[in-house]
This record gives sequence, C-alpha cells and structure tokens, in this order.
Amino acid sequence: MNFLKSPNNSFFKGLRVVVTGAGGHLGSQLAHHLLAHGAHVSVFLRPSTDLWRLEGITKQLTIYHTDLEQFDIEDLAKKIGGVDVFYHLAAVGVNPNCQDASVMIRANVTGTHNALMLAQQLKVGRFIYCGSCFEYGAGELLSEDAWPTPVSEYGASKVAGWVLANTFGRKYGLPVVSLRPFTLYGPWESSYRLVSQVIYSCIDGKDIKLTDGAQGRDFIFIDDALEAFLNAATLEGIEGQTFNVGTGTSVTIKDMVALIMQLMQTKIEAQWGSLPNRLDELRIISANNPSKARAQLQWQACTTLEMGLQKTIDWVYANKRTIT
Repeated sequence: MNFLKSPNNSFFKGLRVVVTGAGGHLGSQLAHHLLAHGAHVSVFLRPSTDLWRLEGITKQLTIYHTDLEQFDIEDLAKKIGGVDVFYHLAAVGVNPNCQDASVMIRANVTGTHNALMLAQQLKVGRFIYCGSCFEYGAGELLSEDAWPTPVSEYGASKVAGWVLANTFGRKYGLPVVSLRPFTLYGPWESSYRLVSQVIYSCIDGKDIKLTDGAQGRDFIFIDDALEAFLNAATLEGIEGQTFNVGTGTSVTIKDMVALIMQLMQTKIEAQWGSLPNRLDELRIISANNPSKARAQLQWQACTTLEMGLQKTIDWVYANKRTIT
C-alpha cells in the first residue's frame, strides 16, 4: 500500500477497507464516505445492530455479523482475504443504558485485542484505533502527551485498548495510528445524546430536565471528525502517533443548549439542576490547540458550533429520524 503525502479522495479508490462498529454514529458515516471515495468496504456488526444508519448502502458493503469478543480469527481472515486499511471503531460504554463494566471490558479490551490479531494476520497497511477523550480524565486544553487518568470504567477500557494497539505496533510492526475524538455531535446521532435530546425537545415543545449545565465540553462536528479519520489512512510517517480530534475550545452545556434554543427560536424551559450529575461526571474536558494534528495529520476542525448545530437541526427537520 503506497501512502500519499497529502490527503486525496482518490486515495481510497479500489482499496480494501474494514470498519468495525459501522452501525454507530461515526462508523456508519465513515462507511458512507469510504464507499463514495471508491473503496471496497467490509464492516463488522453485532447480529443485533440496527442498520438504520446504513440504509441505502447495505448492498454495497460486505457485512460480517460477528462478535469481536469471540470469533475464529483464522477463519475470518480467510474469508476477508487482504485489507489495506483497518478502522477499529467498535466500542461499548458511550450509551448510558449500557454501563456494565464487565461488558465494556470484554468489548473494548478483548474485542480490541482480537481486532489487532486479525489485522496482524491480514497484514494491513494501516490500523486506525478510535480512542476517546475520556481516556484523559478531567482537564482543559489536554495535549496528546498528557498521561491518561480516566475516572470511569469506559475511559479505562479505552486506555487499555490504546495500550494494546501501540504494543502491537512496537512488537509486531503493525502500523497503528490512534485518534481521540472529543464530544461528537451532528446528523445521524442517537436520540439519547444531549444535542439530539435538546433538538427533539424543542421540536416537541417539551421542557427538558438537565443537570446544572456548568460542565465544559469540546464539541466536534461529525464531518470534521470524519476528515481526521480519512486523513489518518492517507499520510505517511504518522505510525505510532496519537492525535486529538477536537476544536481546542471548551463550551459549557448551558451555552450549547442556549445556542440551540436561539437557533430554533423555542420557548421551552431548560430545567437546570433538575437532574443530578453522574458520579463520574467530568466538570471540564477539552483538547489543546490542535497543533499536532495540523502539522502531522494535516487536519483541524473548521465547523463552528453554531454552523454545526444548524446543520444538525436542519437534518433532524428533514429526516425526522430518532433511535434509542
């Protein structure tokens, strides 16, 4: 696989790409983009995965309904053949309805280990690990070289996956690149996520219960994040590196909700403090200025929060789709 010196949509034409977690918000949109760029895309999905985000492209995908925590690596490797780029996005723990620590560890640690062993056997040209900002723990302007100090089982399991990925890179020469998205939002997001909750409440004219809203978050629009993941496959000399995928700006939940209400010209009430903060709630978490990503990944976020929220609102009105 010959890496380009700069990102180019034609790079993916004819390449064989695997995406785990393709039923999720980021993974599904990545699959859409890769197909549009001419890649041959294979996706790993749990048998129970709702395919609503993949409607219209399922016939173009090679779908493997498999559980990454337990599958025959050699058998699957024979079925897949060769792979140029392997995106590992599958994870458990973002959904508040699935907070079982043992489930998260099996999915995010054992599942990642199995994905790495499969990628090694397939002799992939690039393995891209999707980490999480929650690997860091609380902090503002967090840099990629900050020592991980997670405060939740989810964050700890993602750190373990990141350590495994980099261990495979050092021990076996697997070309690994790690990306840590901050607070993703945008079209196709699940309704349990905060931005979607607020938008749907505004549409329905229902007051919304919220925590105190003082938490600071680095909101990153889905299209900007996708560009970072596409670039991570095309650039040479970034193997073994970890990149934050964030804007470098912290916005409070209160300010974000106020902006949605302003854009939607709503009269609903945000009932601040009517819900308790979670035990592992981070008061603030944001990326540093994306200088490393700009220099080595040739990427930085270009969508303002107002622009991204307006695009999300427009999409919800146009599609009227919701998922639990």
